[in-house]
Amino acid sequence: MGRCFTRRFGRACILLAGVLTLYQSVDAGSPNSGPGQQIIDPPVALSKDWKRLRTNDVNVVGNASEGELRTALKQIEDFRAGLVALFPGIKMTSRRATTMVVLKDFNTFRNFQPRDERGRRRENVGGYFTTTPTMNYMVLGAFGDRDATLEVVFHEYTHFILQQNFRSLPLWVNEGTADFYSTFRSNYKDGKSLVGTPPTGRLATLRDRGVMSLDRILTNEGSSTAYRDPDTVHLFYAQSWAFVHYLQLGNNGKRRGQISAYLAALDQGMPIEQAFFAAFGVTLAQMQNELGLYVRQPILQAFLFSPKIATADVATLAVDRLTQSDAAYVQADLLLQMGATEDAERLLTNVLAIDPSHVGAKIALARVRGRQDRRDEAIAALEGLTAANPATFSAQLYLAGMLRAARRYEAAMRAAERAVALDRESTYAWYELNLSALASGRDKEANEALAQIIARDSSPAWYQSQTYDAYALGRDEAVVRSATAYIRSAGQGNEASPYVGYAAALATMRLGRQAEAAAVLKKIEESTPLGSWQSLIAQFLQGQFSGEKLLDKAKSDGERTEAHAYIGVLNAIQGKQADALVHLRWVKERGVKGYVEYRMAIAELERLEAAKAR
Repeated sequence: MGRCFTRRFGRACILLAGVLTLYQSVDAGSPNSGPGQQIIDPPVALSKDWKRLRTNDVNVVGNASEGELRTALKQIEDFRAGLVALFPGIKMTSRRATTMVVLKDFNTFRNFQPRDERGRRRENVGGYFTTTPTMNYMVLGAFGDRDATLEVVFHEYTHFILQQNFRSLPLWVNEGTADFYSTFRSNYKDGKSLVGTPPTGRLATLRDRGVMSLDRILTNEGSSTAYRDPDTVHLFYAQSWAFVHYLQLGNNGKRRGQISAYLAALDQGMPIEQAFFAAFGVTLAQMQNELGLYVRQPILQAFLFSPKIATADVATLAVDRLTQSDAAYVQADLLLQMGATEDAERLLTNVLAIDPSHVGAKIALARVRGRQDRRDEAIAALEGLTAANPATFSAQLYLAGMLRAARRYEAAMRAAERAVALDRESTYAWYELNLSALASGRDKEANEALAQIIARDSSPAWYQSQTYDAYALGRDEAVVRSATAYIRSAGQGNEASPYVGYAAALATMRLGRQAEAAAVLKKIEESTPLGSWQSLIAQFLQGQFSGEKLLDKAKSDGERTEAHAYIGVLNAIQGKQADALVHLRWVKERGVKGYVEYRMAIAELERLEAAKAR
């Protein structure tokens, strides 16, 4: 289910340089110049196949043909224009630059497929959208079923646009809206655009299985449970799409705009059923009947419209050839984002051999060094960069993170403050300030920074991340606060909530509040399917069976990582240091590094070994 939560803040930044000046004069006093001579540097080497098209909001780069790059840019520009036409006033311009990467064939695309927790490629991915502190990437190939690929990219891009315009959305609205616009097609007929055609398999799923109870998808807990369960996740997607489709296009358009009224009612604090009736004028049962009849219609209508929004004249835009160094850097940055650290390192080394002054490559290589536990090298490189270029936001941001990891908290706070000063709207910069303050015991400043984050992005994921970061820092009260806020916001049934709850329970045990920890674990056990791995962990942590039995139940490397981590941490809390070290060292040597439990185990191991050394 993709629980690599710690990767959220291990993200790359990209500083796409412009085309470099081809010729540069040097001083006449150069050792190689005679009187009156001027030495001309050789032309900057250009990439043979990597090119770029640029507009104000979107850049397209890649090794696909010029025609494919223009086609991709036209499609995303039309999509953006379509959203603006349908939602006048919607905010489309991002503070982070957006780059679409178009790759010429599957062999090239495969190099940039996302990796799983063990660094293996996710082979079933044909296109994706990912974001870093300074860049949004859309990645797709110029091969195969283009409509299917665009469906994935448009779905994820819609999520991003929604996040820019709404502080918080129910899961069914978020997923249903992204699905609704994922099948957008421009120039469908006489220059018009089309939205609302069903994504592949959605109607078939609904007609085969029928609609689930609306009260299940409307609540955070109900929708998250359905979203997590392999047996119901496809039905959840299908019904979320169908409900949004009905509210947008069904009933002769009479319900259009009612989603906004529903969200406004929720924001006012109305209970779900009351907000539902206020917005839609019917009960849940009545809407359930309407939706059931709607999806059984032989044909569902789509919406054909003319955007009438000016877009860039893609056909006349100049195509730049990237320099060899910039082309290699773009690829390295994306590989680093996908978790392919070694591949990224090779390319970055090449970039700096070609262009030793490439700032983006220097920052990215410092991040590589950090992942390789060569933190002193990374810090030295970033300190040199920030001294020479103090206005480089990403260098200040990553320096703050490296210093915090090295437990140089005061220096980390100063670097984070400089990053905030450079970009006060960056939630990433505020989060670094939050963690450095938390590590320094400056709770007031930490809470103020967290409030700045939530004011800009109310996603529960910030609380989730802080839960584990606070755990690594040994700030148990902050662990409990963050975990409680996450579960309250995301719902007890959210797939991550049990794991956040385990961290809270362990922190509460360490604080000596055993009854409180037991209540947290009991609630997790009751909210997870009987016999599920999540319920087994909760039962173990309550003392219902031994660690050996939990290990016997573990069926994968990921589950074994979790089991050893939780056994080791619980032993440490109970004062069984020798037993704890055995399990925690197993995680360090053999565990899946992408799991949050790996971080928890390493933090616990470092605390035990430090205490032993004293």
